[in-house]
Amino acid sequence: MSIQETATAIVLSPAIGGRGYQHCGQIVIEYSATSTITLIGIAADEGNNSYGTLPITLPATGGQSSKLFLRPSANKFKWLWFQFSFNAAASVYIEGAMAYLKSWGSSGQYEPVQMFASTGGLG
Repeated sequence: MSIQETATAIVLSPAIGGRGYQHCGQIVIEYSATSTITLIGIAADEGNNSYGTLPITLPATGGQSSKLFLRPSANKFKWLWFQFSFNAAASVYIEGAMAYLKSWGSSGQYEPVQMFASTGGLG
C-alpha cells in the first residue's frame, strides 16, 4: 500500500493599500512554475464594502522565468492581500511582484506598489 500526497503551498503578501479606498488597475508578476499558480487579491478589510479580485490562473512556464502584465477584475479595498497558491515547483520573484493602485474615484494615474515591500506596501 502506498500513499500519494500533493503538497499545496500558499504565499500571502503583506496587506497593501493607502488612505481611503483603493483600486488595483494592473498587476505585474515575475515568476516561474512547472504547474499553474492561482493568484487572488483578498480584501483584508472585508465587511466595509471592500472586495478583492477574482482568482487569476497564471500559466505554467516550464520552469522558465516569465513576466505577466494582468488586469484584475473589479475591486475596491482599503487593504489588499495577494495570495499565491500552487502545488508544484514555483517561484514568485518578490521584486517583480507589483500592483498598480490609485485612490477610489481618482482620475489620477495608477502608482506602482511592491506587493512584498517591507513598508507594508506603502512604498
